[in-house]
Amino acid sequence: MSNMITILQNDFWQIGVLPGEGGSFAFGRIKYQGEWRDLLHPKPQKMTTAWDYASYMLVPWSNRIKAGSFGFQGKTYQLRINSEDQTAIHGATLEFPWEILESRSDYMALRFCARNFSGVNFPWDFEANATFALQGRRLVLSLRLRNDDQSPMPAGFGHHPVFVKTFAGDTDLPLLEVPCSRYYVAQGAIPSGAAVPVEPRVDFQNLRLMGTEFVDDCLTGRAPGKAIRIAYAQSGVALTMTADPIFEHIIVYNPTHKPVFAVEPVTNANDGFNLMERGIPGTGVFILQPGEEKSGEATMELTS
Repeated sequence: MSNMITILQNDFWQIGVLPGEGGSFAFGRIKYQGEWRDLLHPKPQKMTTAWDYASYMLVPWSNRIKAGSFGFQGKTYQLRINSEDQTAIHGATLEFPWEILESRSDYMALRFCARNFSGVNFPWDFEANATFALQGRRLVLSLRLRNDDQSPMPAGFGHHPVFVKTFAGDTDLPLLEVPCSRYYVAQGAIPSGAAVPVEPRVDFQNLRLMGTEFVDDCLTGRAPGKAIRIAYAQSGVALTMTADPIFEHIIVYNPTHKPVFAVEPVTNANDGFNLMERGIPGTGVFILQPGEEKSGEATMELTS
């Protein structure tokens, strides 16, 4: 794949897009004290995992599918396992180039057509469209997914921005607010059942320090009209994240061994296809009929 970077820039944001690498971001910088500084974790020269991207898209499902296997309408489907934890993870488009439909200094439109590639890790043909737009202090991310096949398909999508854990020095740590009241009890990020009220470890309903405790959880039950907030305690840099209602779930990941964390607006729960097959409500998985499409928009806005 081509590693050519297209830079989108305005007075507040500088985004490096890699259309040839799944439409992912190589970096996401903001203007701070007259200089560009990384807010999203910059991609290293030598990558070892998708986590090394600054942000990437999750299409046509979010997070994991247990053992890469799921049932749907009386059939069982086996996907290629592509994670060390023996799951199919993070959708099927990251390893392929996306076509550039339009590119300006502050805007890019991309498209991915599954039928144009072999080895896409999903049993249905689909088309995905994405746009990235800089609008003043706002970075606006949109996704659209269409079923291009002859039978119904289960689906979902999302965004996976990866933030730096310290911004302006080692003590400039992030505070986080995620207005979600429920989460999925999970083993190895695979839920055991329906969402339950958040426990203290994953209760970010009020702004608090991210802390050092390991978090890798899928939250839901977003309070209507409330935004996600990220604020760095020392520098005062802050942003809000909003997302259309279709993004029913927010994944929060705080690893103890990496200088990064993630806050991901996604449509479906982890292992959502299997949860839906078990009849568990609220999975966020949607079913697209042939020719049908769904779309959603998420925004990150600097507020300081």
